[in-house]
Amino acid sequence: MSSTESVAFNTLSEFTLEEVQQKVYNKTIGILIGKGMSFNNDELEKIGNNMRQNVSETTIMKSIHKWLYNKKQELGIEIGTYGADYIKIKEDGTVVGSAMYEMAYHFDCEMIAVAHPNNFGSKNKYIGNNSKSLLRTDGQGWGGYKNDPSNPTGGTKTTIEFILHSKKIYLLVVSGGKTTAQELEVYKKMDNVEIIMLNLGLDSPGEIMANNLNIKMEDLVLI
Repeated sequence: MSSTESVAFNTLSEFTLEEVQQKVYNKTIGILIGKGMSFNNDELEKIGNNMRQNVSETTIMKSIHKWLYNKKQELGIEIGTYGADYIKIKEDGTVVGSAMYEMAYHFDCEMIAVAHPNNFGSKNKYIGNNSKSLLRTDGQGWGGYKNDPSNPTGGTKTTIEFILHSKKIYLLVVSGGKTTAQELEVYKKMDNVEIIMLNLGLDSPGEIMANNLNIKMEDLVLI
């Protein structure tokens, strides 16, 4: 969405679950999960070693955006959702970045932002305005599950409560940490969710879990 801009949480209204269920009804939806934080130097070095060339975060993110764009076009995704990952502007003006914020920001459709209650009303946390409103979770953790994959929590639980009203559900996964690993276990058990995953070669918890669950991953191709 070329006109996307960053907006603070405190400027966004709140969706009800019923409003979101109606919004996604009979549509093809893409759930975006995976790499939350910006890439650190060790991760950049690891990807560079795998690619046998020096790589920058900008190059990696452009390649991820291209992969996501191609998947969106190929699968006919009409609307997306994610965990309202944000950038944060500190008091000294520096910005704490987020890879998932960037992915959602550049995902070329409306994004339903599933947000933890702690972030509502924040003046220094920003998401893209392709998220029109916020959907509140129950605040019981950020996502994943408690004790067993049949008991999803936080953002994962809230997301499942509305995606079942969709026509077709795709889970688009970009590497990811411990929460992503748990989410993969949850969604793998759902027959109506198709999992499509990008392997960044980081041996992250998400990538390790994908291998354990026999989820096929596509390798990152730099552009």
